[in-house]
Amino acid sequence: MGKELPKNWILSNIEDSIEILDNKRKPVSASERAKRIGDIPYYGATGVAGKIDDYIFDEELILLGEDGAPFLDFSKNVAYLISGKSWVNNHAHVLKARKNVTSNIFLLHFLNQFDYTNYVGGTTRLKLNQGNLKSIPFPLPPLVEQQRIVAKLDELFGYLDSLKTRLNHIPQILKKFRQAVLTQAVKGKLTEEWRVGKTLEKWKEVESSKIFEFVTSGSRGWAKYYNELGEQLFVRITNMNYGSMELDLREEKCQFLKLPDSSEGKRTLLQSRDILISITADIGMISLIQNSWNIEAYVNQHVCLARPIKEINEFYLCFYLMSEDGFGQLKNLKRGVTKAGLTLGDIKSLVIKIPSKKEQAEIVKRVEHLFAKADAIEAQYQSLKIKIDSLPQAILAKAFKGELVEQLDTDGDAKELLEEIQKLKEDLKPVKKTARRRKKT
Repeated sequence: MGKELPKNWILSNIEDSIEILDNKRKPVSASERAKRIGDIPYYGATGVAGKIDDYIFDEELILLGEDGAPFLDFSKNVAYLISGKSWVNNHAHVLKARKNVTSNIFLLHFLNQFDYTNYVGGTTRLKLNQGNLKSIPFPLPPLVEQQRIVAKLDELFGYLDSLKTRLNHIPQILKKFRQAVLTQAVKGKLTEEWRVGKTLEKWKEVESSKIFEFVTSGSRGWAKYYNELGEQLFVRITNMNYGSMELDLREEKCQFLKLPDSSEGKRTLLQSRDILISITADIGMISLIQNSWNIEAYVNQHVCLARPIKEINEFYLCFYLMSEDGFGQLKNLKRGVTKAGLTLGDIKSLVIKIPSKKEQAEIVKRVEHLFAKADAIEAQYQSLKIKIDSLPQAILAKAFKGELVEQLDTDGDAKELLEEIQKLKEDLKPVKKTARRRKKT
C-alpha cells in the first residue's frame, strides 16, 4: 500500500473492521478425532484437516493461517472462506467482517494479497500472532466501491479460471500428439510418401535378443558406496521419465558413488548408444545415453542396460520402445502386483519392427522435427502459465491501490465508515457500574 490513499478511502487497523473469534477455537488431537468421526469439517491453517462429529461455528467466516500457512509465498493463499457448520483448530485465526464496514469477501481478497513479511515470526514455522494480526493496516474504500471491486474481481477471476481450464488441456493434447507421431512412425506411415520410388529393404520383425548385444541390470547393495563427494553417478529410476529419453540429472535427483577399484557392478558402466529401460514398479521408461555423454556412471538393479548392435539406429529403437507397440509389449510382460517388474529375459523377448537403416534415419529425423514443434508449443504454454499464475496477485494489488475500478463521487466517503467503526467500539465498551451511596443515619 502506497502512502497516497485513493480518493475517499481511509486507512485503519484491521481489528477495527473485523471480529476475531479465536477464543472459540478448540483443538482436538488426531487420536481424539479418530474416536469422533462425523460429517463436520475440521479446519486448520490451510484447509480441511479432517472430519468431526460436532461443530463450533455455523456461519460464513474467514480463516487466516496463524502458523503453517504460506505467508511468504505470494502464489498461494493464506486465507479462505468457510460457511455452514464447522470446527476450527488453533492453527487458524477465525475472522468475521463487521457489518456496515466491510464484507467477508472484500476482506478475504485483501488478506490474500497482503505482504506479511514484517508481521510473521519464527524460523522453521512462521507464525502470525494475534497482536500482529490486529495491527495490519487495512485500506477501506466506501462500501459501494468495495462492492464494485468485489464484482470486478469475481469477473476477472472467473475469466482466469476459464482460461486456466482451457490451458490445462494442452499438456494432455501434446502427449497424445507425440504418441500419435510415434505410432505413425513405427508403422511406416510417417515415411510412406518418402519411400515412393526408392529401393529399400522391407520392414522385418526381429526379436530383441538379436538387436541387443548386451543386456544387464545393476547390482544390489550399492548404498554402502553412496558418497556426496563421489565422482561416479548412480543412475536410478528417479532419473528417468515417461515421454522423454533424456535423463533427469538435476542436482536433487542425482546420487553419487565412491567405488572401490574392483567392483562387480562396474559391468554396467554406461557408454554412448546404451538404452536404459526401467524394469521395476514404473516399468517402461526409456532413456538413451547419447554421444555427448562423458560421465562415469552405472545403473542400479531397477534399471536395465540394453546395448544395441551397430546396425540399428539407437534413436529409432528408443522411439519404438516408447511407442504404443513397444510400451504395450513391456506392459503385457510385467509380473507382480505390489511391485510389478520385468526380467532381463523379457527385455530380450520383445518383437521389434525394423525398416532399412536409411528409413530408420529418416524416421528419426521426422519424429525429432515434429517433437521439436511440440516442445516449442509446450515452452509457450509453460511461459503463459507462469504469467497467468501471477495475474491474481497483480490484479489484487491494483484493486487495493484503487486502480481496478473508478472512484465515483456517488460512492460517498469512507470517512463515514470511521463513524461506524467508532460506534461499534462504543457498543463494545463494558458498562461501568455505579457505586451505591450509603444512606446517612
